[in-house]
Amino acid sequence: MRDVEMVTVFEADNLTSLSLVESVLQEAEIEYVTIGQRLYAAGFPVNRPVWIQVSREDETRAREALEQLQASLEDPTAETEEEERDGNAH
Repeated sequence: MRDVEMVTVFEADNLTSLSLVESVLQEAEIEYVTIGQRLYAAGFPVNRPVWIQVSREDETRAREALEQLQASLEDPTAETEEEERDGNAH
């Protein structure tokens, strides 16, 4: 078995962003691991950072796949403004 160097491509601070990132990576067929714990107390999520890591070999593809998602998570209006500029607003 060979050693695989893993790199962090995303730090999720809530379950919603974690689920979105996992979906993007699965759709791109990029294998990943999560580091950190998702804890639940009395049925409610307790947000703790979770780091999403991929192999160094897949880092560029993963970052490209996550680029648009990360921008929209940081600035939810960014995607809407970009669509309006391109004339694709719905």
